[in-house]
Amino acid sequence: MNGKDRQESIKEQLYNNANAISANQFAQQFKVSRQTIVGDIALLRAQGEQILASFNGYTYDQAPNKIIKMIVCKHRVDRVQEELELLIRNGAEVQNVTINHEIYGELSGTLLIKTENDINEFMTKLNGHKGRLLSELTAGIHTHLIKVASEESFTKIQQELFDAGLGYQTD
Repeated sequence: MNGKDRQESIKEQLYNNANAISANQFAQQFKVSRQTIVGDIALLRAQGEQILASFNGYTYDQAPNKIIKMIVCKHRVDRVQEELELLIRNGAEVQNVTINHEIYGELSGTLLIKTENDINEFMTKLNGHKGRLLSELTAGIHTHLIKVASEESFTKIQQELFDAGLGYQTD
């Protein structure tokens, strides 16, 4: 299979699959290196394909018409799962996490969490990892870009975060 055919197959599989697919999975399927797949994805993105990369692989952006909003949160590490579950339960898709670091400025990590299964996979990786969350560098203060269906959904999510003690605002 040549590169063009492989890229078309990758695009089709991502578009038709709700779950993320890793570069390693594609590499095994097509019997090429992981780096070849990373290059294929880069070429597809350069052509305008809405392919997103997350901690658990690649997905196709199936909801480009949703509203993207930023929320500000503050909580301890032991409340990460609670925060993510609240967001997903209310229809949000969590795109990333960002902090404002005093030395490096804005630091961001891609999450692309859309389902409870995504939360479980993220928490499994987090619990098995010896590193720290970005929010630990800023006393729990962080932002998320989230995709929501409407302004009303966003307002409801903000209120629920505050009610749960997960939202942040200055006094």
